[in-house]
Amino acid sequence: DDNNACTRDTCDATSGKCINTAISCTDGNACTVDTCDQVKGCVNTPKFNIKQLQCDDKCNTYNCDASTGNLIKTASVCDDGNACTIDTCDAQKGCIHTPRDCAGTDLCNTGSCDKATGKCTFSAVVCNDNNACTKDTCNKDNGKCEYTAISCDDNNACTRDTCDATSGKCINTAISCTDGNACTVDTCDQVKGCVNTPKFNIKQLQCDDKCNTYNCDASTGNLIKTASVCDDGNACTIDTCDAQKGCIHTPRDCAGTDLCNTGSCDKATGKCTFSAVVCNDNNACTKDTCNKDNGKCEYTAISCDDNNACT
Repeated sequence: DDNNACTRDTCDATSGKCINTAISCTDGNACTVDTCDQVKGCVNTPKFNIKQLQCDDKCNTYNCDASTGNLIKTASVCDDGNACTIDTCDAQKGCIHTPRDCAGTDLCNTGSCDKATGKCTFSAVVCNDNNACTKDTCNKDNGKCEYTAISCDDNNACTRDTCDATSGKCINTAISCTDGNACTVDTCDQVKGCVNTPKFNIKQLQCDDKCNTYNCDASTGNLIKTASVCDDGNACTIDTCDAQKGCIHTPRDCAGTDLCNTGSCDKATGKCTFSAVVCNDNNACTKDTCNKDNGKCEYTAISCDDNNACT
């Protein structure tokens, strides 16, 4: 043993000499480099790092021809049989199948791809509610149909504004402002609409003439004037009416000529009765009189002085 793994060690039986013959490491594979290591022996190293090549380039398949030792590089087939994908290859990722862009311009104009031809076909979203009185549109942000009512408003409060669902034409029909009350003048204001103005200013008539009550007959439209009743049921008042003040009840004057001759009124007949104040102290030695200024009795002693000191 010459401690060399690259030799075959034998001994010549005749001479007794050692024979160390080099061994052949040829493995018959042209894809390996054949060498010998004195410790390990034969070493058959691949000419190409197929695993690394495959890792670095996923778009090809690598092999080595064992008879020639040549590297064989075969391109990967990335065709997925779908005409609606664009088939490419990336050395790091391998086959990539990118969908053909047939999305359309927006959500209201959708697109699709024909898998047989790979051609894009586009079609608009159809929005139709079969109502000529709406404006039919498609919302580009969400692809949903929106139906907006057509405005038939003619900015005239005196018309009823409608739309014909078949023709889509606006119909502005004049409204009736008749309120069925003959006491109003019925007109229409384009801004306010119906205006039913009273024919008579009852409040003002009533204010100007408190001696009558005013009303309007709703069926004929005639002004009805009814005199106020000012009789207070008291015969001792004189009942009159003032246009500004209304009923006035003036007490009948039964005051008498002075405070010593008093008067009163009979509420049943309205007649005045008068009576004098009676002053009598039942003393014949006094002069009994009534003070006209205050209506009080005064009793003045009668003087019996005869101017004679002897009596």
